[in-house]
Order: sequence, then structure tokens, then C-alpha cells
Amino acid sequence: MILRLIGLCLMLSLYGCDKNPPLERQVVSHIASIDGLYQTLNPKSITFTTKILFAIDTSGSMGTADPDDLRYQAAQNFISQNIDQKNLHFEVLLWDEAIEASTKNPSGSDGFTQSLDNINATLALGETGGGTNYEATIKKIESDIAADMTNVDDDTSQANSSYIVVFLSDGEPSGGNEDPVQLTAMVSAMKERILAMGARKFQLHSYYLSANEDPNMPNLEASSLLRNMATAGGGSFTRFNDAVDIDFSNSLGTEIPIPFRIKNFVVFNYNVKMLNDSLYVDSDGDGLVDEEELKAGTDPLIQDTDGDGLSDYFEILLSSPGNNFDPTIHDSGCSEADKQDSDGDLLSDCEEIFKQTDINNVDTDNDGYTDYLEFLAGTNPLWPDNITDSDSDQIIDLVELKLHTNVHSKDETATHRYAYDYYTEHLGEVLLDQGLDSEAIVQQYAYKISNINLQQTLADNDINRIGIWLTQIPEDRPEDPATFHMGFIDVPSNCANVKTHNACQITLDWSVLKQISP
Repeated sequence: MILRLIGLCLMLSLYGCDKNPPLERQVVSHIASIDGLYQTLNPKSITFTTKILFAIDTSGSMGTADPDDLRYQAAQNFISQNIDQKNLHFEVLLWDEAIEASTKNPSGSDGFTQSLDNINATLALGETGGGTNYEATIKKIESDIAADMTNVDDDTSQANSSYIVVFLSDGEPSGGNEDPVQLTAMVSAMKERILAMGARKFQLHSYYLSANEDPNMPNLEASSLLRNMATAGGGSFTRFNDAVDIDFSNSLGTEIPIPFRIKNFVVFNYNVKMLNDSLYVDSDGDGLVDEEELKAGTDPLIQDTDGDGLSDYFEILLSSPGNNFDPTIHDSGCSEADKQDSDGDLLSDCEEIFKQTDINNVDTDNDGYTDYLEFLAGTNPLWPDNITDSDSDQIIDLVELKLHTNVHSKDETATHRYAYDYYTEHLGEVLLDQGLDSEAIVQQYAYKISNINLQQTLADNDINRIGIWLTQIPEDRPEDPATFHMGFIDVPSNCANVKTHNACQITLDWSVLKQISP
């Protein structure tokens, strides 16, 4: 008898001792969809600093080519017409066989200024005489721009400034390196170095005043050199046959609107989380579902139960053997100042310091997903990873973040069942009337995100908070930090009064999205 019982227990252990096979966890949800319109940024809404350097030849031959100093007047006219644009800065550099004069920056060194008095005083110092040293002038141009880009006292110099050089001469070089091939190579190398330092754009426009030229014997060497310098500098070449023709306004653009394009569009329900191939409620939206909060002894309605600057979920994830954080004890060491969210990405500065993300950048790795979204989804906010597939389900992690599925679950049925469905349609161009003569063209899109699961929370108002994140980048510099617009919509978990065919239908347009970066 005993042997029979042992055999029966062994058989039960092999085939399972439960009376019934395990059942799939039942999830009761309402489904929401969000639709509306969004558009690219107005190209003129974001202006980048542009710095224009006028390198004007004052050599002896210029006394004949421009006896009335009309080149100075042309520079003064252009600067006077544009000095009121806050994003424009100017440097005037007068040169012949050496550097004769330059405007001063606010630190007192040769450089860029927005002071018209400073500019006019420098232009008044122009006196003709001496040779035409291209080499020394090119080196001075690069030196002044490099110094400007590293000037820590000038916050317009650090990033995203465009540099435009106006190089005006009336002849070929006489002094220094006179080899046209090497001078052209110097310009090309200067452009590459300045761009490598972080300049948004660099252009050298060359201008040839040919008033001294014999019509029967044109100075092909001078015009050819200046033309090649412009090509190497990514700019244009202009010839003036007479000093009265000098005019920079036709060839210099001071405001070049840069179109934007959409990099990413993400919808995220902070109160529902896919875990273990099923959906769970996260009433406070901190990433720790209510069932886990019950086990941890934390408050499922407060993201940071102990108020120490680290969310409950953050403290649990941060803990490791020998380095435990207790989400119920104020033990983070965060200062009151570090409890704020400087960049608006929904991570506190203290959390970002622990996570080593940038407290002033909503998207540290510049992959189009905010640091907080990556933290909640379990992806890496420090690495722009477009290849990792943690669960080997043939869907990369960042795509799963967007679909609101679990990056650590290979359950194809659950992924298909709970994945958000994105639909976007390009509606074409829209002309924005900015008033006066200013217009801008933007791209408009219609969107619909469906299959957004809603679940009942413990909060009295029982809402699901859904975040909408729209990411855009300038078309000419896709590697630049993106511009983020975001908005939130609170939806009742039971879709009360807004049900249509068992689905909440919510319309949310571009106008409610708030720009948070840069």
C-alpha cells in the first residue's frame, strides 16, 4: 500500500500536482485610441547664432581700386541693416601684409561683437598700404573663430553657431605663402577643423574687386584663387568690376530657415505596464506595479513613498547586494535642490545623477526616446541602441518601448495582443502666416494610435495618464540634439461618457503639446 502511494505521488510529480492546469491571467481593460494632427516646427521659430567675419583688404593697390573706401561703406551698410537681429554677431578684420585692426569682443580680445560703435570705430581705422598676405589673414580668421568657440564667457560661442567669412581682395597674394594650391588647401582645412569643433555651419564667401584689372589682360590668377577659396570654404564667389558695385546683401543670407523633420512619435500609458506577458496596474505611474508595491510596503499612490528624491521603482532597481536602498526610508542622500527635474523628462536630478544621465537633456543618448521612458521600459538611456533585442523576439527594444510591450518577454501572442498600433498620414505642406512679410512652410501629419489598454487604478479619480512625446530634428543636422514636445491626457479607465464601439476615442492636436527641449 505504501509503495502504491509513493508511486502515485511520483506520477503526480511528473505530470503536475495541481488539480487544474494553470490558467492565463485574466485582464479586464478598456481600449482607447488617440488621433489628431501634428506638424513640424516653424523653421523660423528657432534661430541659431550666426557670426559673420568681414576680412577686408587694405593693401596699397586698394587705394587705386577703391579710392573712396566704398568697401568699408558696403560692410557698414550691411551690418547696420542687420545689427538688430539678436542672433547675429559681427567681426571686422582689416588686413594687408599684416593684420591692421579688428573689432573687440566683450572680453576685450579680437573677435565678434554686436556693438555698432565698436564696428564703426574699427572700419574708421582702415588705411591703404602694404602688401596682400593671404596666408596670415586665413590663419587669423581661423584663430579668431577657434577662440570664439572656446570662449567660456560667451554662451553664444559654445555650440550650434554658424560662421560666415567675407573675404574681399583686389588681387593675388604678395607676401607669405603665395601658392594658390596651398592657400586653397588652408581654407579647406580651416573649414573642416571649425566644423569638427562643433560649428553648425562654416562658409567662406570670396569677393574680387577687379577695378585695377586691364580689360585686355585680366588677372586670371587672382580671380581663380578667390573662386577656388570660395569652393573650398563652401561659399560663393562674386566679382565686382567697380568699387561702386560692392554690395554684400545680394550674396549673404543672414537667416536661413532650416526645415525640421519628425524623428519620433511615442504614446505611453504610465498607469499600465506589461509584465510577465500580461498587463498590470501601476496606479502612481512610477514603474512599480501595484502588486509589487504591496510586497515592498510602499504606497501605490505615491511615486516616492519616502520623499527622498528617488522613486520607489528607482530605489528597488538601484539596489544590489551590499548596496540596498529602502523605498520606505529616507536614505538617498539627495539634496532638496537635486529633487527637482531640471530638464523636464520626469526623472529627478538626483535620479539622473545616480543613473549618470544628463540633468539638462531629456534624451541623453539622442536616440529620440526620453531618459524616463527608457528607464521605465528597461532600455539604456546612455546608449543610442538601435540593434538590441533583449528577448530575441525579432523586435528591437526601442521599438517595443514605442509599442508599449515588454522588452523582456518573447511571448508573441501577448506582444501582438497588447502592442499599440501607430498610423500616420502625411497631409502635405502648410503655409504659416507670421505677419508682415514673414511666412514659413511646415509639414502636417494626421495620426492615430490605437489599442491603448486602460485599467482601473486605486486613485479616487481612477484615471490613466497618457503621455504624448513628439521628437523633431533639423533636416541639415540630424545628429543635433532633438526638440521635444510633450503633452498629457488623463483618461477615465472605464471611458465614461466617451465610449464608442467599446473604445475611447480621444482627439489631441499639436496645439496642446508643450515644447520642453531645447
